[in-house]
Amino acid sequence: MNKSLALPLTLIALGLIVLSGVLYVNKPNNAIGAGYLGFAVTQQFATTTTVGPEATKAVTIFSETADASCHSRVVGTKSTPITILFGDPSGGNLSSTTHNASTGFVQGASTTVAYDAGVFGCGKWTATSSVSTTITVAEF
Repeated sequence: MNKSLALPLTLIALGLIVLSGVLYVNKPNNAIGAGYLGFAVTQQFATTTTVGPEATKAVTIFSETADASCHSRVVGTKSTPITILFGDPSGGNLSSTTHNASTGFVQGASTTVAYDAGVFGCGKWTATSSVSTTITVAEF
């Protein structure tokens, strides 16, 4: 090989190696199930569910997604706050599960919250309310 070509080719190869290393280090590190910023996801389902009162115990608002394919879950409330539990402590026996301020997470009245699956997961969620109300839920 000609010595005059060796230096430029070596510099080009070295530059490509450095560039590929920078691109590898700067890739997004998303949790399983989380959506990448700027990438489209599709809505899997949307439904309206009646929740509460506490005397009727908890209701399932999301069933477990076995393949962790959800990206986010959206819950919209009307004029009554609800309590959400991200999981099922009853092992499937919801008739024995009662939520209260110390066991669940309150979502305020008249709010719509998108819960990222990378943080909150794609497992079973249950909800209740102190009075009967309807909520809208969607999974993406």
